[in-house]
Amino acid sequence: MLWRDMSKLSPAPKPPIHAKDENFLAWLRTQRCLVSRDIWPCREPVEAAHLESRRYGDVENAVPLCGGTHHREGRQSLHQLGRDGFEALFGLDLKAEATRLYQQYLAEGGRA
Repeated sequence: MLWRDMSKLSPAPKPPIHAKDENFLAWLRTQRCLVSRDIWPCREPVEAAHLESRRYGDVENAVPLCGGTHHREGRQSLHQLGRDGFEALFGLDLKAEATRLYQQYLAEGGRA
């Protein structure tokens, strides 16, 4: 019997659990950063920040955050603080915001 070291093989990619929705993501990028304030608006382009792995799809799983400061790289970013820390710092419930935004997208004529 031939022995093969399975630790060097990549696992097969898992199929997505939920469908992707590029139209929703495009719409989301037109929204204001969730953290932006009237007195101190974010100046970076907005990105669709996924709350869970993209494997879980886009619907009710993404919120608009400015690219570096609040999404990926800044000291107060979702990626640096983690979801719990980010929600605590800004007083947000990201899952509730993602749900609210998806419902708004549908109400404005987006397709489910």
